[in-house]
Amino acid sequence: MVLNKKNISIVLGWIITILILVYIASKLDFSQFLEHLKKVSYFDLFVLTIIYLIGFVIRGVRTKIMLPSLNFKQALGGIFLGYAANNVLPARLGEVLRAQVIGKHSNISRSTTLSNILVERILDGVAIVILLFWGSMALSLPSWANKLKYVGLAIFTVAILGLFLINFLNLKYKFKFPNNFPGNFLKNFLEGFRLSMKTPKTFIYVLFISIFIWTFEALIFYYGLVIFDLPKSFHLACFVLGTVNLAALVPSSPGAVGLFEGTAIKTLEIFGVSMPLALAYSSVVHACQLIPVIFIGIGFMKYFGLKSLKIS
Repeated sequence: MVLNKKNISIVLGWIITILILVYIASKLDFSQFLEHLKKVSYFDLFVLTIIYLIGFVIRGVRTKIMLPSLNFKQALGGIFLGYAANNVLPARLGEVLRAQVIGKHSNISRSTTLSNILVERILDGVAIVILLFWGSMALSLPSWANKLKYVGLAIFTVAILGLFLINFLNLKYKFKFPNNFPGNFLKNFLEGFRLSMKTPKTFIYVLFISIFIWTFEALIFYYGLVIFDLPKSFHLACFVLGTVNLAALVPSSPGAVGLFEGTAIKTLEIFGVSMPLALAYSSVVHACQLIPVIFIGIGFMKYFGLKSLKIS
């Protein structure tokens, strides 16, 4: 295997994941972990799954607003397919697959879709940081946890300011690009920024939808607290959501398996939750996010004319 930038990221991600899983296995009381899992009913799994899937419908509405020429099925199907691919492919290649299938089934170029996805991810990050700050307000936290929210704030402040600056310069100076593949890619990529921020009202509307998406997703983390008789605090649910999703910026295996659980364990440890209980909680919440989306994403493959979750 040639060690290019992508392959280094994949290898590093697997190393990080394996180290986390080895650490958890070395410290875990497996019998206690299984006892905690017995608290979970089929009804609980159904509720967690439904909450998560409703969030995808809201994501579909957001994409439809940002790319109006898409129909809702294309918007929703592309999101499911992209998330499903991210759960089985390394290096978040699901984003590229989503851009490809939308490009093939609409009049929107792949690079425009890709930049639209980038805007979505930046807005998601802003929403997650907001919830992380809100969650921390009612919690007593160690210094590392307090620093984490400021790290997230710095990352996404730079990202959103960069987004505004690039879009402003493009609109003001109307950049001209050569009529070749790189030139057309850049032109269409910047068009995705323009569509996402065509008016301040639209951008603010999309930002509020993003905050609503993640606030709604926090209900999964809250309901998990209820299932396992943990502190029934929506502040805590938002804080755990924030830490595990910021941790996803670190390279890891597909679906952030191991990284998600390890971060949740470290976060809940602050509040005196044992590793077996924290692992049971995070494993159930994570499984209800990963597994249904993979199956639904596979279901959309026929709609988009795909035979596999593979980048062409």
